[in-house]
Amino acid sequence: MEGGERVPGPYLEKPMKPPAQDEGAAVSECERTVRRQTGGLLSKLPLPQTTEGLAVHRAPSSRLVFTYLGCGVASFVVLALWALLTHEAIFNFYAHPELLAWVHLAVLGWINCMIFGVLFQFLPVALNVNLASERLAWWQLGFYAFGGIGMIASFWFGRVDWPLHSFATFLAVGFYLFNWNLFKTFRKVRRWSLTGLFLYSANLYLLVTVTLGLFLSVEMSYPMVGIAHMIILPVHAHFGLVGWFFCVIAGVGLKLLPMFLLTHDHPKWPGWAAFFLLHPGLLLWSAGVVFFRESPLPAIGYALMALSIGAWLLQVALIFRSRMRTGVEVCGAERIRKTRTMEFPMRFAAVAFVVMGLALAAGAAVVFGFGSSLPDGGNRLTLLYGVLVFLPFLSLLIQAFFYRIFPFLVWIHRFKDTAGHIRTPKVKDLVPAGRAVTQMIVFMAGCGLLCAAVVSEVRLLAATGLAVILVSALGFAWNLGTVWVRARAAEEAGRIA
Repeated sequence: MEGGERVPGPYLEKPMKPPAQDEGAAVSECERTVRRQTGGLLSKLPLPQTTEGLAVHRAPSSRLVFTYLGCGVASFVVLALWALLTHEAIFNFYAHPELLAWVHLAVLGWINCMIFGVLFQFLPVALNVNLASERLAWWQLGFYAFGGIGMIASFWFGRVDWPLHSFATFLAVGFYLFNWNLFKTFRKVRRWSLTGLFLYSANLYLLVTVTLGLFLSVEMSYPMVGIAHMIILPVHAHFGLVGWFFCVIAGVGLKLLPMFLLTHDHPKWPGWAAFFLLHPGLLLWSAGVVFFRESPLPAIGYALMALSIGAWLLQVALIFRSRMRTGVEVCGAERIRKTRTMEFPMRFAAVAFVVMGLALAAGAAVVFGFGSSLPDGGNRLTLLYGVLVFLPFLSLLIQAFFYRIFPFLVWIHRFKDTAGHIRTPKVKDLVPAGRAVTQMIVFMAGCGLLCAAVVSEVRLLAATGLAVILVSALGFAWNLGTVWVRARAAEEAGRIA
């Protein structure tokens, strides 16, 4: 063999020449592998590897981001506890005010606060622009929290008159401040990527969703148009679910999934197909539901939306399939073998994407009226669709991504000014991996029990499922607190050393 040539095959043999240099490289690789596998807390790292390609210096203050994220996690725990204490409400009509209170706490408190916090960090870093106004984001939180809490209470106590109108107005002001802040931020973008286009579209759809919601809050008590509010309600919901949530997930996922999975070369055409199919699909379906219910327009629109989501799931599958070989299977003096591995958060994210396909099928059954022949007129099918979307899809996906995002944010907050000067922990070593895996398995078990309860209408099963979800939510908050404590302890240990 020539110097430096390697034997083909799954194993890499030690090169013949020059022995000293290549043996040293092999030992260095082994040392890195052993350090990864033993989970040593302290190591000399100038920056976390996940910062590659991101303008971290453009991020807003950590206080702003962590405040929103803290509100989201607290809302998740409150939602789980409240749902357990009032579990019989899940068997009401899907548009019952008590269920609407649950849904709006999940959307406004848990999911949206997490999205806001992540976007305030992600947008400037990914698009290489500064957030237009951090002060505006703080004002947004004040209006948003006051209006959201009041609106949820109004639904729960059945006050859909002036209390709902008033609090909905405050909530809308908070949303509009967010919209304005993001539009001003987008104006600074010089190079548009598919990620940026998805997030810009998400901001537009959020604007429409909020406006429809504000209109519905008044229309429920004071009809102003000749269209029943129960017809406008699904349009409002799907502008939020498909237009806002899906576009945010698609935009953020296209940037973060390749980073988390170490994927570099993968086809990108399914992502573009998803983007261009989504908009006509959502608009045609909405117009058909409101104005042309007897025409094929709603079916055509839903088919386009389904194709869009299917194309994006294909994009996700290609990213997962193209991930880099990183895991070391054999590490000896003579040979090293690498295989494709996946850290636990991405495994649960993959499960969430599978549930996304199941939710799409359930949504199709609702849209095309497959449950109308059931004794309850398809109410259980609609409830099952909602549970699939909000719990084993959105909530599981948020938790999976957050076990990668939150440690990174904490690392940046603690060590961005001292990296290279003191010993710093690896980002992944901040996470209590064993507890996190257990927590997410418990959450999935709770979701399964709750779905079975919705189908079977067994109240004890619903209470059990919600109790399991509450335990999981508390575990999630505990694990995030552990990340913070470990980072602080590592910072103090590094300064002492």
